[in-house]
Amino acid sequence: MLFLVAIMAILGDPAMLPKGSWRAAETGRGKVEDMIIRYTWLFYIYLTAISLMFVGVLIRKESDTVVSVKVKSYIECAYLFFSVFSFLLTLALPRLLGKIQLLRSEAEIEARRSAVGIKPDS
Repeated sequence: MLFLVAIMAILGDPAMLPKGSWRAAETGRGKVEDMIIRYTWLFYIYLTAISLMFVGVLIRKESDTVVSVKVKSYIECAYLFFSVFSFLLTLALPRLLGKIQLLRSEAEIEARRSAVGIKPDS
């Protein structure tokens, strides 16, 4: 989960906004906000899965008179669903991290070119 928090911090970095005028940055802000919202929801899905697993472990050993088998089964199905769902959503993270690193590298190259007076590529 700390990994997701780190990704959301990276996404919130102003370097993720497109270079150029304030209009270009304003246009790119929506895309960054969408990614942050998407990974915030993934974080909540992880928390839900972990919470359901915790509840499942707590009630597993309770007698069937206290917690019915049906309720135990529902909780187990729910945490399995959220676990698999969050795992599938996580599969896109390596591609996202690679894309972020490429964008940062390109931004650094452009900044260094501008520092020595080379015009940006068109």
